[in-house]
Amino acid sequence: MAAYAATSTPKISPDVERKISETPDGEKFEVLLWLNVDVPTVEELRWLVRQELGEEWWRDHFGPNMTIDDVHTYDAVYNRLAKEYETAANQAFVTKSGIPKEDIVYISSMAPMVQLLADAQTIYRLAEMTEVESISYEGYQQTEAPAERPTELPTVTQPTSSVPLYQTQFESYLNTFSTVPEFWRYSELYYHKDKNGENDWVLVKADSNIEQPAYYNAIIANRVIMRSSYGVPFSSGYGVYDVKADRFMNASSAKRSGYDGFTNAFDRFGGGRLLGDLDRDNDISIIDTSLLQRCEIQLRDYPDDDLIIPEDGLWLYSAKYYSDFNRDGDRNILDATCMQRYLSGISYPAG
Repeated sequence: MAAYAATSTPKISPDVERKISETPDGEKFEVLLWLNVDVPTVEELRWLVRQELGEEWWRDHFGPNMTIDDVHTYDAVYNRLAKEYETAANQAFVTKSGIPKEDIVYISSMAPMVQLLADAQTIYRLAEMTEVESISYEGYQQTEAPAERPTELPTVTQPTSSVPLYQTQFESYLNTFSTVPEFWRYSELYYHKDKNGENDWVLVKADSNIEQPAYYNAIIANRVIMRSSYGVPFSSGYGVYDVKADRFMNASSAKRSGYDGFTNAFDRFGGGRLLGDLDRDNDISIIDTSLLQRCEIQLRDYPDDDLIIPEDGLWLYSAKYYSDFNRDGDRNILDATCMQRYLSGISYPAG
């Protein structure tokens, strides 16, 4: 480690540096490498798709009159070729870098990245390679496993009585704050049940009756939320009540706290607008992936309201467009692929 300890590079994130300082010499931990690797551009991939499908198909099926089936055919070939080239490029980097096979956690087939186990010496060595763009820690987010994305959520959208089930607990929680507006609207949107059929956590909404302008955005699950000027009791207006622990928390913290099915529940019952919802029906579906594909191959324009514009110009997240489903700062074919994986309950990389 001593030979590399003095090395300093912006490629290594502060979280990685912190983790190195906390980790005994020689001990490995998971890091995520974003790479600069040689893969075909969108235009080059489109040419490869045309070669594979043939000029006759291209002449008869590609153009303004493409059907949904035609888009799916194009999409299948495009995604397969993109994955083949991405995987090959990432694998070539792994071979060149000399990373032991047993240390490889994940080789992406959808983005230029590799997840691996590495100690400090390996991290500093990899940072010197031109193929490495950045090295991060705790930067790999996934959707829930398929079992946590049921077709139908076991939910009761409204309590059987006129008073929410946990109204008393919420009022006690509100009293812990020194300053709050006088009037509140409180509702319980979704009840998650444990294996015994008992409520274990609840998605709640709480905001003041006093209307205030939103001042900047938050992203919770896959929804873009405009925060109100009141940050009490929940900075985004949404929270989670942990029934077993008898505590409230901001909804933005719930995913990090490991609440089962939170992303799916908030996508269904939360407010704001969904990332990836191009047809604006408040849902993410295969139609949205097809629309994004059409926009990407320039058969139609992206929606005029696709750009996320905060009221005060401050933006703290990587996503700049509602069509940027994977939040990497751009809208492209990878977003359609990630949406398809989301709909299938398969994990995907998200910024």
